[in-house]
Amino acid sequence: MASPHRDGVSEGESAAHTGATGGSLATSPFGRPSLELARALVRDSADMIFVLDGAGKLAYENPAAARFLALPLGEDFEGAMLERVHPDDRAFMQRRMHQIATHSREQGVTRLRVQDSVGQWRIIESVSTDYTDDPAIRGVVVTGRDITEQAKRDRELNETVSLLDALQLTAPVGFCFVDRDFRYVRVNEKAAAINGVPIDEHIGRKMAEVIPRFWPQLEPGFRRVLETGEPVLNLDVTNVAADDDTRPHTWLNSFYPVRSGQELIGVGSVFVDVTDVRESEETQRELTAQLRHQALHDSLTDLPNRALILDRANQMLARSRRDRFATAALFVDLDDFKDINDSLGHFAGDQVLVEVARRLKSALRDSDTVGRPGGDEFVVLTQEVGAHDDDQSRYAAVSVAERILDVFREPFVLENPAAEYEVKASVGIAFGQRPSAEELLRDADVALYQAKAAGKNRYVLFAPEMHHQLEAHLALRRDLRLAVERDEFFLVFQPILALETARVIGVEALLRWRHPERSTLPPTLFIPLLEESELILTVGSWVLQEACRQAVEWRDAGNDLVMSVNVSPRQLESGTLTGEVSLALAASGLDSGHLVLEITESLLMRDPLRSLECLTELKELGVSVAVDDFGTGYSSLAYLQSFPIDILKIDRSFVSSMLTSAGSMTLIHTLVQLGESLGLRTVAEGIEEPEQLDHLRNEQCDAGQGYLFSRPLSAEGLKDFLASHAAGWQGNAEPP
Repeated sequence: MASPHRDGVSEGESAAHTGATGGSLATSPFGRPSLELARALVRDSADMIFVLDGAGKLAYENPAAARFLALPLGEDFEGAMLERVHPDDRAFMQRRMHQIATHSREQGVTRLRVQDSVGQWRIIESVSTDYTDDPAIRGVVVTGRDITEQAKRDRELNETVSLLDALQLTAPVGFCFVDRDFRYVRVNEKAAAINGVPIDEHIGRKMAEVIPRFWPQLEPGFRRVLETGEPVLNLDVTNVAADDDTRPHTWLNSFYPVRSGQELIGVGSVFVDVTDVRESEETQRELTAQLRHQALHDSLTDLPNRALILDRANQMLARSRRDRFATAALFVDLDDFKDINDSLGHFAGDQVLVEVARRLKSALRDSDTVGRPGGDEFVVLTQEVGAHDDDQSRYAAVSVAERILDVFREPFVLENPAAEYEVKASVGIAFGQRPSAEELLRDADVALYQAKAAGKNRYVLFAPEMHHQLEAHLALRRDLRLAVERDEFFLVFQPILALETARVIGVEALLRWRHPERSTLPPTLFIPLLEESELILTVGSWVLQEACRQAVEWRDAGNDLVMSVNVSPRQLESGTLTGEVSLALAASGLDSGHLVLEITESLLMRDPLRSLECLTELKELGVSVAVDDFGTGYSSLAYLQSFPIDILKIDRSFVSSMLTSAGSMTLIHTLVQLGESLGLRTVAEGIEEPEQLDHLRNEQCDAGQGYLFSRPLSAEGLKDFLASHAAGWQGNAEPP
C-alpha cells in the first residue's frame, strides 16, 4: 500500500475511496479532483480514522486520531490499544482484533472505554472494515468517534425516564412525558384509554399525529413550558374521550418542565377528568388547590419549594419596607449528609430530611416560613425581628439560628434501617432590607459557606466583606488547578521519634503549596479545596510517589526511615488506592514495610465495610496502616479489632491539654492501654513541651512527633537534623 501519512491522504487512500464507494471519483460534484476532496474530508474529519497494515501495525492516522491517541506510525495497534483500553473492555477488544486478523469483512459497531493522550477515559464507538484484498488499500480501515458526552446524555435521560416510570405505573390520572420535539417518551394506561391509542403506538410519535383533536388545545401549554422553563398549571381541555363518546369531557391539565441536571429535556403532563367536578365548585377549588400545592411544595417534606420561598420572601420584604421591621433569611444545610446516603441508603436519608422538616417547624413560630429548596438545604424566613439593621434584629436573628441548631442536638432515630444517627447542620444568616428576595437568600447562602469553612455545626452572620472572601476563595480554587500543572506542590517531613530511645524512626510527609503570589501556603487553606474536586486524586497520587522516592533516597544515603503518608477520603473511596500504592512502591523500590498510610478515624467509620475491604487489600501489599486523630471520632472496640490496623495516632488536642485537663490525661492513658491490649503501636502528635514528653514516656507511649523535636523540614533539612541527632534527640532549649 502507499507510504504512511499522518496529514492528508495518499494516492492509495484515493483508490481506497474509489473501492469503498464502488465507482470512480475522478471528479467531485463541485468540480474539484476527488483526491483533493478526499484529503480535505479525511484531514478535517472530527472522527478518528486509522489504517492497519497486514501485520496489525498502524499505517495511517488522520489528525483527529493522532490528537486522541498520539500513537507513532508503525506501532503494534493491538498492543498499544490494550494498554489504553479499560480493563473491563480488553477481552472484548481482543475478540474484535481476532475478527480483524481472520479477515471478517465487517466487524460491526464496537464501543470501548479508552484513555486519550492526556489520560482521560472516553467512550469510543468504532467500525472496522477489512480491505486486505483490495490492492489499493491492503489493510484494515478503523473509523472511531468519541461519544462520551452523547452516552452521558443518554444515561441521564434514561435515569430521568426511570423515575417517571414509577409515576406512570401508579398514577390514577392521565400522564405523559414528551421530548422537546413533542414526541411521546412515556404514556400511562389512563392516557392511552382517553386517547384511544395503544401505549406502544404513542412512543416516538408526535402528539399532533397521535391526538390531532386534542393538540390545538394542548400545544400552548407545552410550548410555554419549553419557552419559560416554568410549570403551566390548570389548563382546561375539552373534547370527546375515546373511552366515552357519549358526551364531551373536560380534563384539567398541568404541565411541568422535566430536567436532566440543568438541561430541560421535555415536558411532563398530568391531566384529570373534571367533567363531574365542574358540577361542584367546592370540589373544583379543592382540586385546584391540591395541584397548586404540589407545584409549590416539596413532595418529600411538604415544605414550600424554592418558587414559594422566593414568593414569600418578596412579600416579607415588602411588608418590612412598609412597617419598618427587619427581616431575616437563614440558610440551613446538613453537614456531611452525603455520608448518610452512602452508608445507610437514600431511604434513610429521606427519613432524616422528613424529621428535620418536622423539628424545624416545631421550633419556629407559625408566622415563620420553613422551606426546602432542594437536596439537604432548608430555608427559614422570619420577620419582625427588630428595627432595620440594629442590634435587636441581629440578636433576634441569632436567637432563631440557635433554636435551629438546638433541634439537631438529639440523635435521629431511623426505622429502616433501625439506627440512631447524629446529624448536625450549618446556618448562614442574612438580615435587614434587600432589594429582592434573591439577594437576601444569596447573602444567607454566602454566610452559610463561611459557616461550612469555619468547621460546620455553627451559624455565621452575613457581612459585606464575605463577598470578597468568596471571590478570593474562588480565585484560590482556580489557582489550584494551575498549581498541579506548574508543579507548585512540595513535601516537608516531620520526624517521628521512639520516645524510649529518642531516636528518629520515621517521618510524616506533609503537603505544602508554593503559591507564585502568596508564598508558601499551609494545608488548611487548600486541602479542603482539593477534597472538593477530583484534583485530590491527582495530588494524592503524586504525594505517594514522591514520598516513596524520597524515602528510598534517604535509605541509599544510610538513613532507613519509615515514611508515613496521609490518605484523603476521596482516595479511600475511589477504589484505586491499592493500585496507586502498589505503583508507587514498584516505581521507587521502597520496601512495603517502610510505608505507613494514615487514615482518620472518622473516615474509616463512614463506610466500615468498604474501609475493611480496602484496608485488607493494603495489608496484602505489606504496608502498615495508622488510624490518625484517634479518639476524636466514634469508633467502637469491635471495629478496631476487626480492622487490620497497626498504629493508633493520639490526636494533638489531647496532648496539648494533658497538663491542664485530668480528662485528657485519663483518655491518653486509656488509649495507650487500648493500643497495648490490641497489639498496636501508639504515636502521640503535637508534643511541644518537655513535661508532655515526660508524661507520655511514663504512660509508655511508643512514639511521638511535634515541635518539641522538630518542625516539618525540607528533605535537605531533615538530612541535617538526622546528622545532628545521630545518637538520639537530646532535647533543645528552643524548638527547632
